[in-house]
Amino acid sequence: MPFEVLNVLRSSRVYSKEELIGAVSSLELYGIDLWELRNEYGSRVAKVAIELDLSVYDACYVALAEIAKASLVTADEEIVSKAQSLIAVVHVKDLS
Repeated sequence: MPFEVLNVLRSSRVYSKEELIGAVSSLELYGIDLWELRNEYGSRVAKVAIELDLSVYDACYVALAEIAKASLVTADEEIVSKAQSLIAVVHVKDLS
């Protein structure tokens, strides 16, 4: 999600205001598909949040990986432990 990228850049305190604004423009050029929280995806997010006892925020990533049949790479230990029964999930420390 583009707001995640922008948040990481801002949190790093490395980039100026102008550079952050430029990053927003750059992100728009990547053609990232954004999923709205509705229909199948919205329903699946709610179910995952309840079934795995995750925040809705975290469940968004798990549900999207499930629907897209993709692996989820995360640094969040809770997601790794709770979602491994549902999707392929890898902790970043295990990447080679």
